Amino acid sequence: MNPFQHMLYTVITETFSQECDNLEGAAQAAGEQSGTSELVFKVRFDLPIPEGFDGYRQLTMVLYCPTGSTYTQVWIRESSTLAPFGQLNGEKTLGRYREEWSAWTKIADHSSCWREGVEKVLNTPGIRSLITGGKGDKGWYNLVEVPNFNTPAGES
Repeated sequence: MNPFQHMLYTVITETFSQECDNLEGAAQAAGEQSGTSELVFKVRFDLPIPEGFDGYRQLTMVLYCPTGSTYTQVWIRESSTLAPFGQLNGEKTLGRYREEWSAWTKIADHSSCWREGVEKVLNTPGIRSLITGGKGDKGWYNLVEVPNFNTPAGES
């Protein structure tokens, strides 16, 4: 990892650990039972747009420690909204935007290897920046309800 990736890795893993401890402590203080709504730690990364297209591509990483478990899972999914550039009568045109997403992929599922999963994500070619905002916004990451990890790949 280069120095920037290492810094980002440290910030992500330390912040997740703190949030996980805070969420667990809050749930215990409230006397919540297993099966209640759980939150995941979500970080989104901007990916390069292929030449000849307009829009966006992103890689979403979710860190999830199920209630009552000491294992942390790392899940990823890529999504995009892209429209092709074209030519019509010598003029540049823009086609229809098309949204696509991959299925969720679990890349780590153990207390001893989740950090390696985060490192693997940070080594993804082309990661350009963090995407901020959205539901559960905490600045550069989000705390959101557990997604349906069985959602298949799709497009619209």
